[in-house]
Amino acid sequence: MQRAVTKTGGVELLERRANGPRSERFHARVDGADVEVRVVKAPFARDAEGFLSRTEVLAQLSHPSLRMVRGGALIADGRPAAVLSLVDWTPLSAAPRQATVPLLDMGLELAEGLAALHQAGLVMGVLDADDIYPGQPAVLDASLSGLSQDGDTPQDDVKMLAQALLLALGGGPEAAPLEALFKRARSEDFSAERLVKELTALRPRFVAGAAASEVEVVEPELAGTTLSHWAIEGQLGEGAMARVYLATDVRSGAKAALKVLKQEHVGEPEFVQRFIQEVRAVEAIENPHIVTVTDFGDLPLPSGRCVFCVMEVLEGSALSDAMTREAFGVVRATRIAQQTARALQAAHEIGVVHRDVKPENLFLTQVDGREFVKVLDFGIAKLLKPLGDLPKVGTKAGIVVGTPEYMAPEQALGTGTDARVDVYAVGLVLYELLTGEQPFKGDTFGKLVLQIAQSPVPDLPPATREGERLPPGLAAVVLRCLEKLPKDRFASAADLALALEPFATPRRTLDRMPTIKVNEDALVFEESELEAAVRPSRAPLIIAAVVVLGLLGGAAAFFLGGERPAPVPPPAPVVEAPVVAAEIPKTVMLDVKSTPSGAQVKEGEVVLGVTPLHVPVARTEVGAVLTLELPKHVSQTRPVVFSQDVALSVELVAEPPPVVAPKKAAPKQKPGKRR
Repeated sequence: MQRAVTKTGGVELLERRANGPRSERFHARVDGADVEVRVVKAPFARDAEGFLSRTEVLAQLSHPSLRMVRGGALIADGRPAAVLSLVDWTPLSAAPRQATVPLLDMGLELAEGLAALHQAGLVMGVLDADDIYPGQPAVLDASLSGLSQDGDTPQDDVKMLAQALLLALGGGPEAAPLEALFKRARSEDFSAERLVKELTALRPRFVAGAAASEVEVVEPELAGTTLSHWAIEGQLGEGAMARVYLATDVRSGAKAALKVLKQEHVGEPEFVQRFIQEVRAVEAIENPHIVTVTDFGDLPLPSGRCVFCVMEVLEGSALSDAMTREAFGVVRATRIAQQTARALQAAHEIGVVHRDVKPENLFLTQVDGREFVKVLDFGIAKLLKPLGDLPKVGTKAGIVVGTPEYMAPEQALGTGTDARVDVYAVGLVLYELLTGEQPFKGDTFGKLVLQIAQSPVPDLPPATREGERLPPGLAAVVLRCLEKLPKDRFASAADLALALEPFATPRRTLDRMPTIKVNEDALVFEESELEAAVRPSRAPLIIAAVVVLGLLGGAAAFFLGGERPAPVPPPAPVVEAPVVAAEIPKTVMLDVKSTPSGAQVKEGEVVLGVTPLHVPVARTEVGAVLTLELPKHVSQTRPVVFSQDVALSVELVAEPPPVVAPKKAAPKQKPGKRR
């Protein structure tokens, strides 16, 4: 049992209830009463007196959606703590996903509590699902508001609250309006008061007395109708923003997929703009691995408006569905990642960054009998430069866009992003294909962000989920994609696709044709395992070889002159001697390391892999030249002979900056000769 001292008396810390990133929660006793004490961890306890002062302000607040704080404490080692009433509540992080109406009510209550906190001049600074307790009413634990720094703003609190509620929201079409509101609150500078107003305005959209899944906005049934010259046959799928229908062109009979923006979004300019941006982006990217868009329309309906685009029909399944059914081998997994990287490179070259690469947005189909990847859903793509009449629109600092599990660190933290976030996401997908799990996990958005931003990537296992050994060098490619800093990743998706090339094709065989050696004692044969298996005995070959050598010896004596050799007596019966097996291995190991790593190793035009490289190669006495290539570095060559194991360590030098020739000075004019 620990003892701690407060300004008002003694505090006994009895049992630790939870251990979070910023504080520890203890069941404690103060003056004989059971309480909860939230002790701030050392890295965050820089201003203990300031924390206690702000905690006293918090203790004066009385709001049903703010957890009651009884005061502050200072324990023996100088760390500050907040003293709260002892309750046995389950945080939102440990609760199941919430239905729409209960979560709407919860959001309204929490937003009102947050507004009261901000009116008192306090800011939480960090807020996630561990700070929220579902109930009637829902309660927000703001006891660490005293840790807030000068840079924290009330708008940041609202964004984090919206993110926590968004992750807790259950699925289904009835969730779309609330999901849209939370996404806007997450990406715009909402005040808590504005969130209260928006949630209050949204509440009447749900029919009083109806089931929680029923909403006032009803999607029109388009199956069996004709839209422009498209006869709609039936629904193929549905997402948060749109529905996809199978349709037939009445003029040509061609099949197509119609993606129709939902009615609850057609009146919101932001959604319509994103929909148009996706259409224009996909139209501009000329790559077979990007789904083809052929038409776009905006037509009136009897009960609203129809914004749609026409896409190619794909037969197959999403990668996410395939991953639930089967395990992936090395070649198949790397081919999927390589095709995805090439598609993204085509997008990057025209200034489009996808920002939401994940298995759900990768579709597996067949082209000419081979598995073919199609990249879908550019709905939250970022334009790095103007695209047609669409302006370049940057995401505001601090705004998080994408699917949390597949975000790069800079994306999860809301800082600036570029095309290398897509490289990171492809690495995550490949990691999951090979191992069957994601490298980072967290039951709240805050915990997940902490993992992504700070925790090292777990090493890949030596074998895939289906038991196939990972080839040397592949783990290095994956881990380079997942570097924390963008500058340490592959510079482009094209570089990543090139690095995957050695692993996207079956490994070359190292067998050689059999050779024959003559020893003093016996004939020794070297042959492949296949040849050994199909030849039951070497005795006939040995006999034949002896006969041939004898005949050659006699012939030589006849043609070279001299006496005819004495007749050779009939040979004694041949007793089959044991065959001496070849002791020399057929392969040697090639180990190549480079600084920095990730360099491509080639022998002539054959790519052997990327560094660090550890591969077997055919033994030979013939010399060869290895070339190491890394973007933005000077290529290096090394002569080698694979007669024994080879180990190389090569330092690659960065390419020097381009030399700019100095401008020539204008010739001076002679005095008195002005023009």
